[in-house]
Amino acid sequence: KNISTLYSDIENLVEADLYLSESISVYENSLGIDHPEYAAALVSYGNLLRRIGNTIDAEVYYLRAIKIYKLDSLRNNLDLAYAIRMLGNLYMDTGNYSSSEDLLLEAQGITSCISGMQSAEYADVLYDFGCLYFLCKDWRNSTNYFLKASLVFHNLDSLYYFDDYLFCLNGLGAAYLNDGDSILALKLLNLTINRCE
Repeated sequence: KNISTLYSDIENLVEADLYLSESISVYENSLGIDHPEYAAALVSYGNLLRRIGNTIDAEVYYLRAIKIYKLDSLRNNLDLAYAIRMLGNLYMDTGNYSSSEDLLLEAQGITSCISGMQSAEYADVLYDFGCLYFLCKDWRNSTNYFLKASLVFHNLDSLYYFDDYLFCLNGLGAAYLNDGDSILALKLLNLTINRCE
């Protein structure tokens, strides 16, 4: 799984596809189809398929992983929340905003119970909501969620989350700009530039 992620990060999607499909077979044969590592490989493959635009097959892999994670012994874990988020993002990509919102709400509930509302995992869900409402042209909710996510990432006070923080500021600025508040958008752009220097 790690090798496939590396190839995926460097845009060698053919190699990533090869390693991911191989890892799925290995996990299936060695651990069985109900094992969480098998489910994680399914999510990774779903992410790759989504990235190359194969949304139909990506949905199938996400749904299989979610089904495995929802088994009683694995219920309410962060891997389940992540798989649900990824399916919600897939639906967001395809314009199925209502289903996306439902899934993000489910992921938010799981994440807040496990990690708390000041965790990076929770901020990721907030950021996804900001993106969803941005696509729906609901500027008020979009700014609200981007702002909440940026505050959580900022409070984590780690360089590891610096890019996430900047993404939130950019989303917030874009939402303000689309809502007609160019002054706030410009201030956020200046803040983002200053943070990068």
